[in-house]
Amino acid sequence: MQLGIDFGTTRTIVAVRDRGNFPVVGFERPDGSVVDHWPTVVATDGQQLEFGWDAVDRLSDRGWTVVRSIKRLLVGAGPEGLARVGGVEMPIHDLLVRFLGALRRDLLERSNLLAGDDRDIEAWVAVPAGAGSAQRFLTLDAFRRAGFDVAGMLNEPSAAGLEFAHRYRKAITAQREDVLVYDLGGGTFDVSLVRMGDGSHLVRSHAGDNRLGGDDFDRLLAEMVLAEAGAGALQDLPEGARTRLSRPAAPTRRPSTRTRAGSRSTSRTSTGWWARSR
Repeated sequence: MQLGIDFGTTRTIVAVRDRGNFPVVGFERPDGSVVDHWPTVVATDGQQLEFGWDAVDRLSDRGWTVVRSIKRLLVGAGPEGLARVGGVEMPIHDLLVRFLGALRRDLLERSNLLAGDDRDIEAWVAVPAGAGSAQRFLTLDAFRRAGFDVAGMLNEPSAAGLEFAHRYRKAITAQREDVLVYDLGGGTFDVSLVRMGDGSHLVRSHAGDNRLGGDDFDRLLAEMVLAEAGAGALQDLPEGARTRLSRPAAPTRRPSTRTRAGSRSTSRTSTGWWARSR
C-alpha cells in the first residue's frame, strides 16, 4: 500500500493511492461511526497508554489524563528529550513510536482501508515547513520503528502545491506558474512558494512558525472566557481540565458508512489529505 500521512498537531490524516486518486481513509471510532481523521491524542492512567480514538474515549473516565497535540512536544526536542503525560515520563521518541504503532494498527484493523493480507505500508510523510533537522529525524525514525516504510518526507504546504498541480493543472499557464501555498494548522503556520510548469514542481522558498496555530487561538479564547467568568487563569487548571475545556464539539457531519476508501458509496466526498485542517 502507498499512503500519504499528514501527522498533524490535532488530527492525523491518511490518504491512500488508489488508481490515480488519493481518497482519505476513514477510521472507526469506539461507537462504530467512521470519520476521516485520527486524533493526535494520548491518554494515561499512570500505567497504561492509549492513543487516537481510544484516548479520546477516556476523556470522561476518572483517573485518566488526556493530552492533546503531542506533536508539539517535538518542537525543539533532541534525541534524548523527555515527555510527561500525566504521571508518566518517557523519552519523546518512545512515545512517538508507540503513537505511530497504534496508528498503524488502526489503519490495518479499524479503518475502511481493507488492507487484507497486505501489511506493508509505504508512506510519504508531511512535516511542518519550519521543522528543524532534529524534529525531522525524530519523526522519520519513529515512523520506521513503528513499521512504516518511509519513502520520503515533504513540507506540508509543498504537499498542498503538489495536489493543486495534480487537480488544477489546466489553471497553470506561463503567466500563472508561481503559486503561494499557506497552511494554518492546529499548531503551525507554514508557507511555500512553488513554481509549476511543464510538468515540473519546484519549491522556490518555504518558511514556518512552529508556535502559531489553532491551539493558540483556542488557548486565547479559553483565557478570555475564564477571565470573563472570574474563574482564574488557564495555566492554573489541572491538565485534564484544560483538555476538557478545549475539547472540540461533536462532529455535525453525517458519518461515512464502512466502505472501501474512495468508494462512491461514502456519504461525503473525499479530498486530498494535504487539504484537510488539523
